[in-house]
Amino acid sequence: MVSDNSNVPPQVLKEEACFRIQLTNGSHFESVKSYLTTQGNWLTEANMRLVFDFICDCKSELFKHVVNNRQANESLAGKNVLNTLIY
Repeated sequence: MVSDNSNVPPQVLKEEACFRIQLTNGSHFESVKSYLTTQGNWLTEANMRLVFDFICDCKSELFKHVVNNRQANESLAGKNVLNTLIY
């Protein structure tokens, strides 16, 4: 897989993260982080869905992002889904 991400297109990083999450070995955390660092806006619908898919615990940067951008995430997922995720 990708080791030096400086010249890798964001779409390839995203696809790698989606592949790695299926391995269930934790390698997807770095891959999704690499992809998201290429994104200027995490609040696009596609990026918000990806963040939701990759949240692993309430101490993660992704979880904090969802909580800090609660209103935007509520509009995407709905208030009940977001409340369930947070609580």
